[in-house]
Amino acid sequence: MTLTNYNGYTNYPTWTVVNWINSDEGLYAYWRSKRHIEFYELQKEIKQTFEDEAQSDEPNVYTDLLNFCLELVNWSEVTEAVKE
Repeated sequence: MTLTNYNGYTNYPTWTVVNWINSDEGLYAYWRSKRHIEFYELQKEIKQTFEDEAQSDEPNVYTDLLNFCLELVNWSEVTEAVKE
């Protein structure tokens, strides 16, 4: 596994987020319904949603690792994929 240039995306974390959005029917429908939102506002909303989901009442090694990976995500690429 690589953290750079993965399947046409900046890195594996970015590809993973796009892949989940495209593969999960509920996520796909939800984010596609928001395509009309201005690019940077949508980008901010997507990023915030995924970061909020990663939060835990009890921080641990897993949440630290997850949050590190979320910092590597290229949210512009994710937003572009949603708007396509």
